[in-house]
Amino acid sequence: MVTVKQAVNAAAAAVKEFYSDTEVRGIELEEAELAEDGKFWLITLGFYVPNAEPVAASPNEALVKSMTQFFQPKREYEHKFKVFQISVDSGTVMSMKIRNP
Repeated sequence: MVTVKQAVNAAAAAVKEFYSDTEVRGIELEEAELAEDGKFWLITLGFYVPNAEPVAASPNEALVKSMTQFFQPKREYEHKFKVFQISVDSGTVMSMKIRNP
């Protein structure tokens, strides 16, 4: 049987794998519970990912945006919450769902 700590570690590893193409920060445990049927751990993690950059509508907008970014190097991050369903028997991540804060 997979412990809750092992389930949390599996969920955190899944975040890193699923978001491998982006910079993930601040992975934190929000909730952990055993499903009513006892077959799955439900692990909620919160973490930050960079906000998606909107595409410029015109060349002038693209120029203004690039100049603004030059003077504002600070990167903005979006806080995400995901619920992972982890098999109690195998520790396999069975699903990942969005949870609204």
